[in-house]
Amino acid sequence: MALRLSRRLGCHVDRGRRHGRLLPQAKLVVADETAIPRRRRGVLCIGGTDPTGGAGLSADVRTGAGVGLDVATVVACVTVQSERGVGAVHLVPGDVVGAQAEAALATARPAAIKVGALGSAAAAETVAAFVQRARLPVVLDPVLAASAGGSLAPPAVRRLLFTTLASRSTVVTPNRPELEAWVGEAAPDLASVMECARHVAATVETAVCVKGGHGPADGVVVDVLALPSGEVVRYEHPRRPGGPFRGTGCTFATALAAGLAAGRGLVDAVAEAVAYVDAAWQTSRLACSAASTPGLAVPKLVPAPEKVVRIVRE
Repeated sequence: MALRLSRRLGCHVDRGRRHGRLLPQAKLVVADETAIPRRRRGVLCIGGTDPTGGAGLSADVRTGAGVGLDVATVVACVTVQSERGVGAVHLVPGDVVGAQAEAALATARPAAIKVGALGSAAAAETVAAFVQRARLPVVLDPVLAASAGGSLAPPAVRRLLFTTLASRSTVVTPNRPELEAWVGEAAPDLASVMECARHVAATVETAVCVKGGHGPADGVVVDVLALPSGEVVRYEHPRRPGGPFRGTGCTFATALAAGLAAGRGLVDAVAEAVAYVDAAWQTSRLACSAASTPGLAVPKLVPAPEKVVRIVRE
């Protein structure tokens, strides 16, 4: 019986025989500790739904699976969208958003928070108060519109995103159009992107990572991380063919939050997130036709960041 038990549990029995009998203090000795499931601390993602599964919370959960961390979700808005754009946005009441967040925090015990599309000022105010109480690393993806078009953030939400929520976050991850909306002026080239990012990072005293996908189609993507200290870090990596794919910003922000949840420093966590999105893009390109616009696939292998990204500090 002991042998059958040990086979089922993946362990062996320390029976401490005396005169051929099993002693009362017999105990189980674990042969392989990795066989025992352990509670993992992952990421709490607050955002909107996407019925196609390409972006929003669907992309967040998929990214968590890709990096090996659990993802708890809080729904702030329910969208009707596709590759043709956003048809409608149903807003979840602020108190319901807050109740979801408190339940997830107490039960899932996340180690970082990622904030995406919120949809309403009530949700934004609730989330701002929540992240202040939670005292965890926060990645704010200031989603203003869907990839295919259609607003997800009215003016009141934008004001809260770029002030209160930004100041309570560890890092904000706008794309170039979102950065331009933040500063109220165009940033047509890399130098202006770096200057604008440095300015807003100093203003809100929060790191700002500007995604470079909207930059020139010259074969190289440059992501810019501006720190409150004034330092700017550039991440240069190849622009891959294929796409367009939806949910790239969601994927990047969640991968970054996962890095922070795992204890990475911000500069390294950004590099790992860039490498993850690059691998996911290439996996999606091989799996889908160029005319389709699905979300990014889960990559089977993510290379070390130094094999994909060139980091330049200024």
